[in-house]
Amino acid sequence: DEKSYQATVCEDIAEGTSIVNVSASDADSGDNAKFTMSLIAGNTAGAFRLQNGWIILERSLDRETLDFYNLTLRVQGNSLEDSTTTNVEITVSDVNDNTPVFTQSSYSGSFKEDIPVGQVLLVVEAKESQPDLQQYGHIEYSISGGADAQYFNVDTESGNLSLSQSLDFEKQRTYIVIVEASD
Repeated sequence: DEKSYQATVCEDIAEGTSIVNVSASDADSGDNAKFTMSLIAGNTAGAFRLQNGWIILERSLDRETLDFYNLTLRVQGNSLEDSTTTNVEITVSDVNDNTPVFTQSSYSGSFKEDIPVGQVLLVVEAKESQPDLQQYGHIEYSISGGADAQYFNVDTESGNLSLSQSLDFEKQRTYIVIVEASD
C-alpha cells in the first residue's frame, strides 16, 4: 500500500477523532496472512493511538507546544523477518486559542491641559502567553468604552493613546477610557 501518510489537523480537534486510516495487506494466505500494526516512534506524550488501522487522537493538541508529529508505524507479520514500517506525518494547524492580556491591569497618567491634540499620552501593551501564528498572533487595539472615550484615539497597531480633542482642566479633571486588545 502507501509508503507514507500525511494529515493536517486543527489543534482544537476533539479527543477520539479519527485522523488517518493506514491500510496494509499481506500476500500470504491463512494464518500467514495475519499481521499486527503498532506505533513504535514519534508518538510524543501519547497524543495518538492506533485502532483498527486508524490513527486516533488520544490527547488534546497544542500547536504552540508541538506543531508536527512524525509517527512510525510497524506492520508485523507472523515472523520477525515479515515486517515493514511506514511514516505518518501529522501537521497541527493553529487556531486562535490565546487571548491577549494587557501587561498592566490599568494605565494612568497626569497631563497638562494644553497638551496638543494628536499628542501621544501613553502606550498600552498586550501580549499572549503563547503567541498564535499568522493572523491570530497579530494584536489590535481599539477604544471600547469609557465615559470620556470621545477625547481619545488609540493606534490599532502600536497601542499609542493620543488626544482627539483638547482637554479643559476647569471643566473636568479626570478622564476615563477603556481600551480593548484583540487578535
